[in-house]
Amino acid sequence: MLWCRCGVLLALCICPLACLAVSPCPTGCCCPRPGFLVLCESLARFPRGLPPSLESLQLQENRITYITSGVLRQLGNLTRLDLEDNRIRAIQPGALQGLHKLQVLTLKGNRLTSLPLNLPPSLTHLDLSENCISALDLPSLSALVNLQDKSIIIDSE
Repeated sequence: MLWCRCGVLLALCICPLACLAVSPCPTGCCCPRPGFLVLCESLARFPRGLPPSLESLQLQENRITYITSGVLRQLGNLTRLDLEDNRIRAIQPGALQGLHKLQVLTLKGNRLTSLPLNLPPSLTHLDLSENCISALDLPSLSALVNLQDKSIIIDSE
């Protein structure tokens, strides 16, 4: 039994070191699968220098407040973007427009008051729960032809 505990402790100790050894990785982030997965914590802004090959970007529980149109421009290979539990109040129109492969967008637990404009039609899942959205723009939703049944989550507080 003692050997199993040591194995778990060893794995926990090695993982952070493995994340530090991988380069290039944006400051404040961990890149367990370089070019494909980036995990970031406690950032007030999007990390710079993300690789164009990136497929999954997890920025949950940071302090991001605004998404500009240029910050995601080079990330056309993203299939998953997780921005849960930030402080996002606004997403500039067109900020998500170039993400033609994006399938999963999580904006849960932010401060949005309206549906973001120009959402990628490739989305299969959209989570906007725990925001302050009071009205929906139905023409924007009708463009999301790939959404699967019950794959858009919107509630009001």
